[in-house]
Amino acid sequence: MTSNISTVNSEAFVKERLFAGLSTGSLLQHKDLVDMLKDVDIRGMWQRTPLHEGVRLGKADWVEELLARGADPHLMDDSRESPLSAAQEMVRLFPNDPQRLQVLKLVTLVHRRDEAMVQRRNISPSAPTASLLHGTSSEVSRSDSEIASLKTCVDGLRQEMKSLFAQMSSSVTEAKDQTHGHYPLLPSHEAAEPWTGESATDAVAGLGDKTSALSSDAIEERHKCIEAMLGKTRMVQGDRFDRVRWFYERIYDRDDFTALMLKHLSVESEVKVLVDSESTNIRKMKQKFTDLNGLTGKGNRWTVFADLESGTVYLGAGEGFSYDLVAGWFARALSQLSQKLLFCNGGRPYEREDSESEHEWKRVMDEVDEEKRCRGFLLDRWIHYAYRKISSLAKDCYMAATVPGIIARSGSAAGRYRLLDNVPLLFAFYSNHVVPKMLVKTKSNDVA
Repeated sequence: MTSNISTVNSEAFVKERLFAGLSTGSLLQHKDLVDMLKDVDIRGMWQRTPLHEGVRLGKADWVEELLARGADPHLMDDSRESPLSAAQEMVRLFPNDPQRLQVLKLVTLVHRRDEAMVQRRNISPSAPTASLLHGTSSEVSRSDSEIASLKTCVDGLRQEMKSLFAQMSSSVTEAKDQTHGHYPLLPSHEAAEPWTGESATDAVAGLGDKTSALSSDAIEERHKCIEAMLGKTRMVQGDRFDRVRWFYERIYDRDDFTALMLKHLSVESEVKVLVDSESTNIRKMKQKFTDLNGLTGKGNRWTVFADLESGTVYLGAGEGFSYDLVAGWFARALSQLSQKLLFCNGGRPYEREDSESEHEWKRVMDEVDEEKRCRGFLLDRWIHYAYRKISSLAKDCYMAATVPGIIARSGSAAGRYRLLDNVPLLFAFYSNHVVPKMLVKTKSNDVA
């Protein structure tokens, strides 16, 4: 992966994948991206640095590495929050989380080190020795010019450290393998045009240098996954198979999470997808059904529905709604089915006997409840929608499925930031519990 990204020299690609990698896993899985950074304090959405995000997520391994590379714990984001103040706030919110306590300790140590350096430098070397001997060192005057000079010196040291790591990383990247991590990363085509009658594969062919960032293995893996999903898909009404292909490719290309979800479903034998490409609802395929609340639903009011009992997803793919919105609905329904097959717990994102994960999930729902009270309708509407479900099963299933749903709807960067800004524990739970399970299941089926 490293050499491919280096070929196109896409700093924006590295930046996007780095911020995404902060959320998806450990530093070890994405360290090659950190090695490629020219500036460790690169700014993302809301002017947050990687250190900001690592602190907010409680990723001690990331925070330690970023601080070692000269990341500044005092930089402010758009809300005037620094990594230091964010670390303090996270410990206040999660006082029993050892990772967040470790993060606060790391950031505080660097802050104290910087303060000590400032204090030492503020004692003027030209001050009379006699005054120091007589205990009057605290009275040494400090002019504004001296303070400014000191700050410049400290910033210069930090920049020198960043430059040194950049030089080291340029030589390290040459020695790395062509592929790294658990599966190939794909660029997120955030600016892709709406469907125009051609498949997304045809559109990819016109992206020029971006396609060179994909290895032949990654392209082949993508093609196999899409074809496998199309093999599980049946057109009940209409013949717009190219339109359905576009939705699969759109979901796959959006993000690593959504791609992995499709890869998992593509190797599950009981998955079925029924499509009406002439209508925006599923009435002709499913007039009535019982939803997870135990209530009767009408097909003319639903564009997408996941029947978890039969392992079938119904999609009304006709013209009428925005393509990204339908892609989001479709991804959310597919995710519900994926969860049912992964955990065999009705659609909940954890197994029946896994009390630890169940406890973690309860913390997620408690956070949703708290954010709903604090933010009201400023909370993402799909999180609201999941929270309003009647039964606990429906709430759990829909809430977990909002992660790939929102990402497919909004794109990789915007979707992840939306989730992290709304309910960070939800995103962390999906990253740490659902994604690893999909990886294991997909690999085991590939081997079989």
